[in-house]
Amino acid sequence: NRYALSLAERAGLPVTILRLFSVYGIGQPMNMFLSQWISHALSGREFLMTAGTQLRDFVQADDVARAILMAAESDEANGQIINIAGGIGFRLFDVARSVWRYCEADERLLKIGALAAQGDGAFDTLADTQLAQRLLGWTPSRVFMDDGGPGEGLVEMIEHMTTAQGAVS
Repeated sequence: NRYALSLAERAGLPVTILRLFSVYGIGQPMNMFLSQWISHALSGREFLMTAGTQLRDFVQADDVARAILMAAESDEANGQIINIAGGIGFRLFDVARSVWRYCEADERLLKIGALAAQGDGAFDTLADTQLAQRLLGWTPSRVFMDDGGPGEGLVEMIEHMTTAQGAVS
């Protein structure tokens, strides 16, 4: 990040770096854990996961696109490294249980703690988004989880996958 900023400064180019946290939304690749949870829950398949105690900070893809556009138009953002995230950390086991309940899946098929956490999967990610708010006027518009259940952004993703799986069957 700092290297890119240094090169841009020497070349006289405006550069803003956006640090994207756990981006989710319709069309997310199936190798991502959120897509996998939803797919397994909808199809009634067993899902093995870690203890899920790590925090993840989710941000919806439409909010990311809006942040990119805002950063591209901002002179104040030039030379800055800005976090783009929901600003709230969620324990993965809470997210998994929430998805499972929303999909009315058999909770016995969700095997929390069956796998050991590895690499960066064992660490928490949580962003301070104050700089995005101050420099860009950006805050996330989509709620990931609300009162322990899926928020509007997550519900939209689940409903889309429900429709897509129904079309494939």
